[in-house]
Amino acid sequence: MWPLHDSSFPDDIEPLVNAIFDGTAICVCDGSYMPHLSESLGTAAWRLEDPHSGIACFGKCQTSGAPVDVNAYRSELQGIHASLLAVSLLSRIANIERGAVTLGCDNETGVMMATSDWLKVGWNTKHADLVRGIRQLVSRLAARGINVTFVHVKGHQDLEMFYHHLPRMAQLNIDMDSVAKARLRALIQQPQECCQAVFAEGWSCT
Repeated sequence: MWPLHDSSFPDDIEPLVNAIFDGTAICVCDGSYMPHLSESLGTAAWRLEDPHSGIACFGKCQTSGAPVDVNAYRSELQGIHASLLAVSLLSRIANIERGAVTLGCDNETGVMMATSDWLKVGWNTKHADLVRGIRQLVSRLAARGINVTFVHVKGHQDLEMFYHHLPRMAQLNIDMDSVAKARLRALIQQPQECCQAVFAEGWSCT
């Protein structure tokens, strides 16, 4: 699970586990891509939170794929995929067998592709590897009794309203946008090799 290598989990995961069990857990992710600085690098950031206590796990990762494949949309999908990996990891560690998570993303196409429960992804689907990995993870969570609901969160709402007046998921979108951008700028300064394997994709041919 390389996308979770740069992640942080609380010492006490009970509030998060209870939030998933109660169906109140929220997760928001965002991707970053700056072609004017680098056309081959992208990043994503995510945060899974218990909205009552504020206890959360969070992380950031580089966008997978060949340099020619990396773009803003793939970075958004990478964030969704990493978020689902975090939920999957927690569900296995704590043996959660019932619950729900609401996952927000500001990319409408990514939300639409993630919501579909059709596991067979067409070869001509853009970023089919990540789309299939996402749908497989959602399916595996559902098999454990954990339902994932995807919602579109309008981005950059702080341009229209003060941050502290915004709903929590809108605030998290702004926060994850900043984290992903900061990670991308650091990555551009010091590029690193990125693992290309997409967890739960299934078999692949290159």
